Amino acid sequence: MLSSDWAQHVLGWLFFRKDGWHFPLGAIRGAAYPLGTSVGYTDSNPIVAIALKPLSSLLPLEVQYIGPWLGLCFALQGFFGARLVASVAKGHLVPLLGGLMFATAPALLQRLAHDTLCSHFLLLAAIGLHLAPGAHARARRAMVGVVLLAAGIHPYLAIMALVLGVGLFYHHHARGALSRRELLGWSAGSSIAVLVVFLLIGYFGGGVDPGAGGIGEFSASPLTLFDSMGHSRVLPALPSGKSQYEGFAYLGLGGVALVVAACVAFVRERRSGLDLSFLPRPLRWASLGLAVFAMIPWFPPGLSSILSPLRSSGRFVWTFSYVALLVAIAIVVRAFSARPAIAAAIMAVALALQIVDAQPDHVRPKFASKPSGAPYAAGWESARGDYRHLALYPMEIWRACTPWDEDLSIRYAYRAYLSGLTFNSGYFARINRAAAKRACAELTRDVESGRLDAATIYVLSRPEDVAPFRAAGATCGRLEPDTTICVASPNTDLAKLLTTHHPL
Repeated sequence: MLSSDWAQHVLGWLFFRKDGWHFPLGAIRGAAYPLGTSVGYTDSNPIVAIALKPLSSLLPLEVQYIGPWLGLCFALQGFFGARLVASVAKGHLVPLLGGLMFATAPALLQRLAHDTLCSHFLLLAAIGLHLAPGAHARARRAMVGVVLLAAGIHPYLAIMALVLGVGLFYHHHARGALSRRELLGWSAGSSIAVLVVFLLIGYFGGGVDPGAGGIGEFSASPLTLFDSMGHSRVLPALPSGKSQYEGFAYLGLGGVALVVAACVAFVRERRSGLDLSFLPRPLRWASLGLAVFAMIPWFPPGLSSILSPLRSSGRFVWTFSYVALLVAIAIVVRAFSARPAIAAAIMAVALALQIVDAQPDHVRPKFASKPSGAPYAAGWESARGDYRHLALYPMEIWRACTPWDEDLSIRYAYRAYLSGLTFNSGYFARINRAAAKRACAELTRDVESGRLDAATIYVLSRPEDVAPFRAAGATCGRLEPDTTICVASPNTDLAKLLTTHHPL
């Protein structure tokens, strides 16, 4: 688990669980020390992390929840996908096959490395509320629940769910169930509630940079529904921008086959008309609007600055891709309504194609067993009780302080957690870069001027950095062959171990 995005998510949760409660609730004081961060900016599934934190003393030291969450995402994807198909098909077989089609969607499989963004079931649940008969307050309350759950998981999903939510409220208004004032109340209330959740998680304040710019660079290709981007055994990748992988929404070979079958059925049945009224107009416009936004490759400078927090804009195409798949299924099912066995056979073939087409080489490496990378444990046990902080020197914060060695940062962040120490480096989705640069420079000045903190264990990856520590009278040695450990006081158990067993 301690590699790439998963490492960021796991380490964020681990540091969060051992930290005290602060405001905002998602604050982490011990990571990116002394700056701090939030469980949102480590992408550690904030709502789950906050819910589990009170139980931390009952949980194993190294427990994490990425695997169970992924399992839940796929199960709920199939469940809500089956419910969507059940709204356009009778019986149990076609909805079952349809649910499996949604559960094997390449857009979902491609997100395995980013577990929070695997929560596509929220989009399916929101789409399903649009398809619910009537215009009941129960559906509106459920939609608010979906929106708030999405806000507690990931901001991108929250915005998609909120757009779908406002679309539902408008749909109910158009049907006479809501007055204009009530429409505004539901829409504004949901938006404010999302902002409150963001505030509690810790997305606001602290001078955190809103985004890295470049919105449009990570857009979706206009052909994204049919562009495998190498995730197919059969269909080739189509021309696209090098960063348009964020807008990956390939339907899969089975999904493409259903679209072709739907087109044939539509042409064949056009004279008698195919009723697509099951798809409310606000849902069509909401999904299409999100897709258009996802595909815009360039924004004017002023607007680009405002929208920079949404720079991975291609993700907003996901809702449209699921609506497109549902429409294709609906057309096929209704075209063969008098012969449901044929519709079921087409769905079964499509599912078989979907599974056969999947490219396992993109999935298996994510689940390959890897060593934890935690530094030599026996020596580190001697550090307990004498220190409060572990610091890489130079300090390493991605996109703020150089150099950046991801493996080194992950290894020692994990060691800091196991030893009950704070840690000064790492990868975070957003951070106050100006403050981070000042902290990095301050650490360098302190070391070069001989001001070492007796409560800090310094980890050096470059041999040339030992000199100022030696000049300041630090005790240095090696617990690992590729790093040097230095401490200010010679009287601690760790210092004695470094001197007697692991000298330079």
